[in-house]
Amino acid sequence: MRNNLLTIIESPYAGDRARNHIYLQRAIRDSVARNELPFASHGFFTFVYDDLDPQQRRLGISLGYGFWRFAERVVFYIDYGMSNGMQAAERRLKDSFPNMKTAVRRIGKNDD
Repeated sequence: MRNNLLTIIESPYAGDRARNHIYLQRAIRDSVARNELPFASHGFFTFVYDDLDPQQRRLGISLGYGFWRFAERVVFYIDYGMSNGMQAAERRLKDSFPNMKTAVRRIGKNDD
């Protein structure tokens, strides 16, 4: 990898977690293939904190947003739509990081 700058990955997590976990793995691989250095807080902090516990979920989201100031871009993977969390991230971008580079990507649904 060369000249990789941090790329925040946004993809669905809640709901069909098994499907969304596989999709996140694919999104991360797609990002790496583009010579990006991906970070997906919902794939990292849900390993440590219980996403079903509202207080722990808020903490994980807050910790994830801490990485944004180091990022070059935020990428939304949308083959399964925009989850509530992704929509909140999009609002945060507009409010707090209006000059952040963004991208919307489709990699196909799992097993397509």
